[in-house]
Amino acid sequence: MEVSSFHETLSSTVSKPVQQGIYMRGNSSLRTNLTHFVRSSIKEKLDGIVNTELDNAGEITPKTWKIVAHNITKSVKYSPTMTSLLQNIQSTLHLSIKSFISYTENDPISDLPVVQSALHRPVNNEVRCRENGDMLQCEQLDVGTSHPSSLKVRKQVLHSFLQSVLPEVTENDSWPQIQLNLRQNLCEKDNEVFNLSLMVHAKLMQSSSQVCIKEGFINLVEGMHLFYSSNHNLLPSFKNGIDVTNPIHHHLNQISQLIIEVVREMAKNWLRYGERRVEEVAGAFVNLLSMHTYDNRFNLPRDIMFPFHILSVLDPKAKWCTHWLHGAFGRHLFLNTLSQNSAFIIFLVGETLSYLKMYQNYHPEYISQNIISGNNVKYATFAHSLSVLSKVICYKKGRQFFPVAVKTTSELISLDVILVRMITYMNLESNYKAAILTPPSGSEVLMEFIKKLLKNGDDEISDSLIETIIEPIQNESIQSLKCSNIPCHTIDILHQLSGSSNGISCLLGSRQKCRKFTAKLCSNHRSTNTSAAGMRKNRYMSISLERDFSAKSIRIPSSTNTNVSSPAKIIVHTTTILLSNQDMSNMDALLSLVEICSKLFRIHEGLSVLDAMNSHLISTVIDLYKQLSSKNDPSRYSSTYGHTLRTQDYDIQSHALYMSLVSFLTEVASTPCGVFALAQDGFVLQDLLTTLLQPSHVSWEDPHFRHIVSLITTVSQGISVLAEESHRILARPLCNLWSEYEDLMALITGSEQKQFEATQHFMNIICTFVLNLQGIASLLSDPESSSSEGTLVEADPGPTTLSELLTLESSVEPWHYISLLTLRALTTNMDVCLYLNNTIKFQLTSAAKKKRSTQPRGQTDFQRFLQDTKQGVHDANWLSHARRAYKASFNIDIKACVLIDLLEQAAKLSCNSESYLNSPMQIYESDVLFPEECLGIQVAIRYGLELHLLQENSQNEENLTQLIHLSHNLLRHKKCETFQGFDWFMATLFLLCGGNVERCHSCIKSISSLAVAPFLWPALATAKDQCTFSQHLVMFGHKLELLVKMELPLAFSALQLAGASWWLICRQWMAQCFWNILDWSQICHWLVVSVLNQPDFTLYFCVSLLRHIEPKILQAASEGKLWEQIMFAPMEGYHIGDQLTFMEKLSKRYRTSVLHHLLPSSNNTA
Repeated sequence: MEVSSFHETLSSTVSKPVQQGIYMRGNSSLRTNLTHFVRSSIKEKLDGIVNTELDNAGEITPKTWKIVAHNITKSVKYSPTMTSLLQNIQSTLHLSIKSFISYTENDPISDLPVVQSALHRPVNNEVRCRENGDMLQCEQLDVGTSHPSSLKVRKQVLHSFLQSVLPEVTENDSWPQIQLNLRQNLCEKDNEVFNLSLMVHAKLMQSSSQVCIKEGFINLVEGMHLFYSSNHNLLPSFKNGIDVTNPIHHHLNQISQLIIEVVREMAKNWLRYGERRVEEVAGAFVNLLSMHTYDNRFNLPRDIMFPFHILSVLDPKAKWCTHWLHGAFGRHLFLNTLSQNSAFIIFLVGETLSYLKMYQNYHPEYISQNIISGNNVKYATFAHSLSVLSKVICYKKGRQFFPVAVKTTSELISLDVILVRMITYMNLESNYKAAILTPPSGSEVLMEFIKKLLKNGDDEISDSLIETIIEPIQNESIQSLKCSNIPCHTIDILHQLSGSSNGISCLLGSRQKCRKFTAKLCSNHRSTNTSAAGMRKNRYMSISLERDFSAKSIRIPSSTNTNVSSPAKIIVHTTTILLSNQDMSNMDALLSLVEICSKLFRIHEGLSVLDAMNSHLISTVIDLYKQLSSKNDPSRYSSTYGHTLRTQDYDIQSHALYMSLVSFLTEVASTPCGVFALAQDGFVLQDLLTTLLQPSHVSWEDPHFRHIVSLITTVSQGISVLAEESHRILARPLCNLWSEYEDLMALITGSEQKQFEATQHFMNIICTFVLNLQGIASLLSDPESSSSEGTLVEADPGPTTLSELLTLESSVEPWHYISLLTLRALTTNMDVCLYLNNTIKFQLTSAAKKKRSTQPRGQTDFQRFLQDTKQGVHDANWLSHARRAYKASFNIDIKACVLIDLLEQAAKLSCNSESYLNSPMQIYESDVLFPEECLGIQVAIRYGLELHLLQENSQNEENLTQLIHLSHNLLRHKKCETFQGFDWFMATLFLLCGGNVERCHSCIKSISSLAVAPFLWPALATAKDQCTFSQHLVMFGHKLELLVKMELPLAFSALQLAGASWWLICRQWMAQCFWNILDWSQICHWLVVSVLNQPDFTLYFCVSLLRHIEPKILQAASEGKLWEQIMFAPMEGYHIGDQLTFMEKLSKRYRTSVLHHLLPSSNNTA
């Protein structure tokens, strides 16, 4: 390695920082001389040291020369010779710089005074220009941009500044003075200087350096402050407006526009700036927006437009706020900044309220080309203020800023007060009492605020707010109300409220009462203990109180109650009148009202409060639905309904109304009470289900659709439709199932996911009907229409109906597998088992639980109590002691004789009550049993023998047959043509009585006088009401689903997502006396608990069943196997004694609001 090349490496290493620190404008000779001097000095002084080190290094190879060079450089760098050399170079450069300064004094660009030597400055004291690579002293920027410099000099320096590398400027010690100069140039009246200064700020904020962006933005904001202090006599005012031809106004708009654009862009990259810088930027911007609320140093007139007003004109919808609140990071810091500057929020609220008060009947004026009037600026300020508030209140932390205190009123302004004033303003401005509605000024931003608050902060809803909302539809002349007189904002707000559960509760009038009731009781029990345990106790007490009151607020009113004071009743009443008058003057409003009512009627609470059993709206909708149906299809209702529509043709509006009514009726049919209310009409449910099962409407994938279909098919009208449509209901699902199993891609890849989903989808449809014997029987029927269509698909290898699937002889997959899955689901219903055995000769096995009852060795407390009190008085006191005795022995199995004894003694309690049985207990031998009933008798006897409840006796079958005949005579007024289900309760009594017919007769008489009889013996309720859809059972189902919704909300939601109705599930189990889900010992306990308590205890028992399997239900729902969990052995490990305490708690909480709906009369024993 040559020594000369090594010298050059050292020379470049040492001279590099020196070369970078020198800038000589137009003086290349001086630069050349300095470079030659430095190089010659290095060669002279260090040549000897380098040669010595090279000699000591020995042989240098290509692999070791870098190491040797590093060692030599290190030795030279810290040698005394190097230190002396650097001192000589420094003194020489000092003299050279002095001569350079004397040269630049005559340069026209510089009016700079001679300052201290550049050698004593940091390296970043100079800035590189991008055009020619020359150096520009920061002192030149400092002095050249200051006011003492001439305009020409300032323009030249600012031009040079725009070409410089800006990060080096902001890190310089002169940067604070440069910032001040730039702010002063923003206030310059000269357009070129102002524009250059604005361009410098823009360039700073376009830099890749976060420091430059932050420094540029903060300096621009401070420049706006300085602009106001320098031009306070020339600023725009509300009196004269904004004149864009005025230079000062124009400059102010340009600064504001740049601020808005930068604010929007910065929000896209918050994370790159860091938390501290974002806090500084947000703080500076919020201070600018609220400058007029705290900065009185300028002594500006009140009429002056401040930055917030100018920014409002440029961005009335506050899009900058949308960007700032979009991300979690920026939202957190911005809301923190607002919390530290409460004056800004107060100003926004005050500006909004003052506009609503002072500018009624005002509409934005026409904006001329050059002048923006003060009124338009005030409107823009109102819109901007409201837009910012509407975005802030979307978040919980933003809503916590309220209430606030404003100067214009002594009361605290909460969000509820703001809403009331806004809606009051819109009601007055819409002029709804006049013949023609006028849209209020600012309705768009007002509605944006209202909708966002109702969506995110519905806790702010109060009684006064609800009253203000419904004011336009609550007046004395409601009978003459027209759709065209209802303001659009009223419909929109009601529609927004009906979209949430809390909003619906407010419309129903229960939520405010619940809150007042809870607050009152909490204040009586609130202690001064602020510990965590005490707070949790208060919270749990509050939840308990809310549940307790909610149960009282959802009762069904009597039919004589004509009070229409609740908001929901007013809405329903208004809709009823409009539909009765067939007012289509504003079809959008009418359709929206019908949709709102459908949301009120689709929930259990709504049907209860609105009295679905006696609803005029439902009857009005049914009548209008028939009219529209007959107009659309003259063959429908032609013989039963003679009215015609007032419109001459079935136009688009009529069709829209028809579809809206279909949607309303569908939502009403989603609850037990709703189905019962619709079932009072002989045709509407049948027609509705026919419409829903059309190919254009069928949506088996929707669990809500399956739920509605399962409810409608529990009534006779729905059954007839199933029988007619049986050949089409399963055709498409089976076809889809076949296509998934024959998918070539699935066969190639081996993926079974789609096949599993298709199978699961088909089983969901089967489970929709499996709870209903008549529904399955209808699907298995073979109407004549299907035979003709079957020839068209003769080549189709797969079945298209349920009967074809179950009777398919081919073992080709997947049909063999699907058939077995279907049979497994169908056999969970014991009545369906009997039907299948008779229809397709299906081999029946007992589906009942076979665990043998373990009889106690001695007498239990309960048995001794019944023996001791057999001859005594049986009153409420006796019943209370009986319950206590049972609780002492509920862990022990109940003997059959004890249960029979209980029935006889409990009947004495109800000796004055009317019996459910009015017919004499006679047997008519002419009554012929169905084959399914004969098979049910065999199953019951076999079950009794397995449990050792019966003895081998040839009379068993004959005796049970007599009881079934007796059941027919007692419960049925006419012979049914089809099998309606086996009387499993009668079979249960037969087993309890050991096959003794006379004892069974005595038990039947005892049970028929109990209030709980219709729920133990569902066939009794059906016979009492003379219909297949008993009102007692409907009320039971409605209250059951309501209790489940309140007590087990997660399980209720899981059932909804699967399209399952807990009432229909329990209805099947109760009809079969829980044979297929409970052990015999638990069935006996269920009978004891039911007899010892009022009918509402059966409700709580059904709730406890779901509570027992809730963890399994939630897990199965997450895996898409909820039906499988419910239908196949769901109650493993259930013991009624474990749930007794839970049922007693429910009884204390809900009895007063539930029991009177289940009792046949006013007899209510304690």
